[in-house]
Amino acid sequence: MKFAAVVMVMLMLGSCATASINLDEPTAITSDKVSRIKKNVTTREELKTMFGEPEVKIPFPEGSAYFYKDSSLRSIWARFNEDWTVTDFEVSQ
Repeated sequence: MKFAAVVMVMLMLGSCATASINLDEPTAITSDKVSRIKKNVTTREELKTMFGEPEVKIPFPEGSAYFYKDSSLRSIWARFNEDWTVTDFEVSQ
């Protein structure tokens, strides 16, 4: 019984630490930032300002795709056209 209680306390403390890291991280993927992404308007530079350098860059003949991930493991796939505006994006939950 004591072991289970200790494990529960450790899990709760661990989740608190993770949440605080995400809140303090300047490149965290937050709902507020995601709501500012507009298809055919938001640029690659604006995403870099919000989320930093992408983890992955994939070139396509008609554009490119970038993958961003933060410390809480939320992620965004963003696809760009030739003029480097977002044509589509998907956010993990």
